[in-house]
Amino acid sequence: MAFWFYIFFMFKLKWKILIAMVFLILLLSVSIFLPIYWNTRISMEEQLQNHLAGHLDLIAREFPLEDVKIQNSLGFKKIDINLLRYLNKKNQDHLKESIFLFEKNGLILAFAGDGKIATKTLMLHNYLFQQDTALVIHTPVFQGNDQRYYLSVFKRMDADLFLGISANARFFENLSRLRRQMILTTLISLILTSLIALFFSSSLTKPLQKLTVYASQIGRGSPDKLNYNERRDEIGTLYKTLVEMQGKIKIRERENKQIVASVAHELRNPIAGMQVNIELLMEELQKDSDSFRFSQLTHRDILKLAEIVDSFLNYSRPIDTDLEIQELGAICREILEANQFKHQKERFHLQGRGYARIHKSKIHHALSNILQNALDASEDIINISINETHDWTRISIENFGNPVSDKSQIFEAFFSTKENGVGLGLPIAKSIVEQHGGEILLEKSDATGTVFVILLPAANESK
Repeated sequence: MAFWFYIFFMFKLKWKILIAMVFLILLLSVSIFLPIYWNTRISMEEQLQNHLAGHLDLIAREFPLEDVKIQNSLGFKKIDINLLRYLNKKNQDHLKESIFLFEKNGLILAFAGDGKIATKTLMLHNYLFQQDTALVIHTPVFQGNDQRYYLSVFKRMDADLFLGISANARFFENLSRLRRQMILTTLISLILTSLIALFFSSSLTKPLQKLTVYASQIGRGSPDKLNYNERRDEIGTLYKTLVEMQGKIKIRERENKQIVASVAHELRNPIAGMQVNIELLMEELQKDSDSFRFSQLTHRDILKLAEIVDSFLNYSRPIDTDLEIQELGAICREILEANQFKHQKERFHLQGRGYARIHKSKIHHALSNILQNALDASEDIINISINETHDWTRISIENFGNPVSDKSQIFEAFFSTKENGVGLGLPIAKSIVEQHGGEILLEKSDATGTVFVILLPAANESK
């Protein structure tokens, strides 16, 4: 039982609702129709039994039992013609299928009507009058050779002699029709219930699927338009909660970026002054080699600090609304040409092309950060492939360095595995891509290589 419950809960919500509704209809049908059918059958069977018993009692009152006993005592097994006429008359009067006189051993002494019915009921129910000592014995309903249903009642005339009467149980035909109607009603109910359950479950699960996608898109910072404000049920409440959550996330993100921007601006002016002063000092100290070397190291640290401040500003600065369709392969080639002085050109393998509506300098910055990560991770070839589908332009950047150790944290701000890293390269790239309505993800990172993928909404060149 626990296994079936486990299987049931593995299904999607739509199929759970459908299975539950079908099970409920079957349960209701069985609990309603089965008692009606059996109570009707038992009632009609008892009615027929009582009816036959009454007729049998009337026949038995006038039955010439003494004549039969006299003939049996003389050794005759055949009944005279008068008794046969009597049985035929009674059979016609009471309109029954068969009236028959038989001994305890099952031998029929005389009958009127259908002898096959008399023979079959004695064959099927011989055990009843062999064991039962009751005065009147009722048989269960049985099926004759003509496929019709019959019922018999026996009356004990003496210790060895019985009088029987059989009649067609016509109510069984009505019961068969009733059973077919019940089954048909159940099937129609199942079909209608399944259609209604699918309709209502779809009206529930489709909004839930859309809300799931909407929540996922909120996490990426670029949700599609969705409106369930008019709904007053739990779906509407969930939608309003997600919208409220989205608003709070935006407020916190804006506040965080404002703090980062304020700190960066406060640091930028002193750093610029320090940079000018150190450059002037370097000019004065060119003759003093040691002092000049120390000033060079200080100048390098100031440049690094200025680079960090610029990263803070880029992280906090929103994207411009003025976007243009650009070919992403050309941007990748610009980045590779800018890096060819530091790295051999043969290290890069670029293929494919695709278009997207972007802010060029921002995407340039994001791709530069991803490529720099790949260059820092591996000294082997960096594979860059671009392909375009109807909806997305996909940029894949693959390196063959060591696998990423903390996959869940690599896009978090200020998290870095590098000794001197600030931890803003990938978060800035992620922020830029998501502001374009795209997505950046780590597709794989194992012993065979690491692949970063950037997805941007595709834009046809002719648009």
